[in-house]
Order: sequence, then structure tokens, then C-alpha cells
Amino acid sequence: MTFYQELQLSSTGSKQLIKNTTDKKEKTRHILIYNFKVYLVVAFCFLVVTAFSMIFGNDNSVPGAVRNGIFDSSFGAILRTNFLFFSKIK
Repeated sequence: MTFYQELQLSSTGSKQLIKNTTDKKEKTRHILIYNFKVYLVVAFCFLVVTAFSMIFGNDNSVPGAVRNGIFDSSFGAILRTNFLFFSKIK
């Protein structure tokens, strides 16, 4: 499976691929690609909200006000979920 094909997998598909892989080197590769995909999505969302706030201003900007809460809670939850999931895979 190519890098691009793995980026297109759903979260469940990526986790199943990681779980079913027996080769340690391949499993590490799949984990790194999955983490890259997660960080890419978070970075994209962060940039969209930041651009929205810059265009329409920070005053009374719902995405601007929510941005920090979403980033802090969601990004932390993503990191915790990935850590817990990948710590169980051996």
C-alpha cells in the first residue's frame, strides 16, 4: 500500500491495518503514517480557523473564541487516544 493510499484510509481502517500487520518495521511505518495523517488534519483545521479569524476579525469571532478550546482539548484527546491505542499494540 502506498503512502497516499494509507492517507485515504479511515481511522478504523488505519487502526485495523496496524493491528493486523505482523512485521515490526511495517507496523512502525503504518503508525507513523497514521500519526502524520492525524497531525495533518489538526494543522489544516487550525489554519482554516486562524484564516477565518484573520479575515473576519477576532472580535466576536466564534471560531476565534473556540479555537483555543478545540485545539487544547481535541489535540490533547487525539494524543492521549493515539498513545493509549499504540501502547497496547506490540
